[in-house]
Amino acid sequence: MVQGPPSKGLAIGLAIGLAIGLAIGSGWRSGSSLTHGKNNEAAAFTLAVTVNFKEEADVDKFKEIFTDMAQYCRDHEPDTLSYDMFESDKEPKQILIFERYRVKDSYLHHRESAVFKNFRPQFAALGADISGMSYVQSNVGYMTRRETAE
Repeated sequence: MVQGPPSKGLAIGLAIGLAIGLAIGSGWRSGSSLTHGKNNEAAAFTLAVTVNFKEEADVDKFKEIFTDMAQYCRDHEPDTLSYDMFESDKEPKQILIFERYRVKDSYLHHRESAVFKNFRPQFAALGADISGMSYVQSNVGYMTRRETAE
C-alpha cells in the first residue's frame, strides 16, 4: 500500500510531541516553578501587604518607623531580597508593603528579630486596616533587570 505525505494534523501532532519531549528532556516539569525557578533556583517567598491608614499624617509616621526596619533588613538580613513601601497614586492614605525573601524560612527568621518585634507594636499603634497575601515567586518574569555578558 502506497502512502502519501503526512497530513497537516499529523505534522502538528508530531511537532507538539517533539516540543513536549524536549521540554521534559531539559528538566521542565509541570508545577516546578512553584518550588524552583530558572537554573534550579529556589523560588522567593513574597508578601504583599496593603495598609489603609485613617489619617494621611499616619502615612508619614509609618515612613519613620519603616525606614529603620528597612535599613535593618538591608544591613542584617542577607536573605531579605526586597523590603519596600509603595504609596498609592490614587489613595493618599494607602500604602503597599512588599517583602521578598530568599525562602519562607528567611521570612520566619525576620519575624523573630528584636528589631521586628519592636517595629510591629509601633505599626499596630497606628490603627491601620491591614490585609495581605503571601506568594511564591514563579520566576516566569523578572524582578531585577540583569545585564548579560555578550
